[in-house]
Amino acid sequence: MVLDSLLTLSKKAKDTLLVKVLNEISWEYKNSDLDTSYYFAKTALKKALFINNKKSIAQSYNSLGRYLSSKI
Repeated sequence: MVLDSLLTLSKKAKDTLLVKVLNEISWEYKNSDLDTSYYFAKTALKKALFINNKKSIAQSYNSLGRYLSSKI
């Protein structure tokens, strides 16, 4: 399963790869568990802001936007 692979990878990934993986996990949860989707999107944003990578920050805000649009 894709989600299992992403969760495993998230334990090893660092920096921009970690942010990308967290955003992908958020995407995988968006139709099944919105709270978990939000958690991973928010975590990705925190990591992206910490490493100060503009592309990662933008991707993380996009994940938060997908979460919010799914709530409507």
